[in-house]
Amino acid sequence: MYLVHQRCCVAYSHPRMKRIWLDHVGTIMVFLKHFDTTNQSLFGIGKIHIQSASRVSDLIPIINERMGWASGTPLELYEVVNGTFSPSRRANLTFLSQEVKPGLIELMTTQWTLSQSEIQDGDVICFQVVISDQEVRNLESRGLSLNPQQFYDFLQNRMMGQQIVEDH
Repeated sequence: MYLVHQRCCVAYSHPRMKRIWLDHVGTIMVFLKHFDTTNQSLFGIGKIHIQSASRVSDLIPIINERMGWASGTPLELYEVVNGTFSPSRRANLTFLSQEVKPGLIELMTTQWTLSQSEIQDGDVICFQVVISDQEVRNLESRGLSLNPQQFYDFLQNRMMGQQIVEDH
């Protein structure tokens, strides 16, 4: 959550979620997408402004709060490497029609900073709730995706079934 005010914006810091003033220098805008393993769906939940020096783990309480989940809900975060925005047009937030490649979705190390993870202004971070071993077995037995990497792979490679009817 933020409020733009001249050269600064209001954001929430971790762990106490207190409002703080952030200078735009070092602040990046990151888009968040949720991969729901149960419903096999992927949807955007919005954007946040955060310091690039923040740890990846600092995103977890922000995401949990935004999703209405318990504060300790464990998450896995993935960097979606696809160049979603044109660098010359980031201010206008103009989307490019560039595909996301499954091999370009990487699990992030939560101890690293966003800068160390090479997260830049306009990048997309996908997240999911950590699933149990039983859920993994259940999803695998049904041939479903366990994570965003597999889901994007499915979307890219799916074959649409079509029945061919021959005339005799």
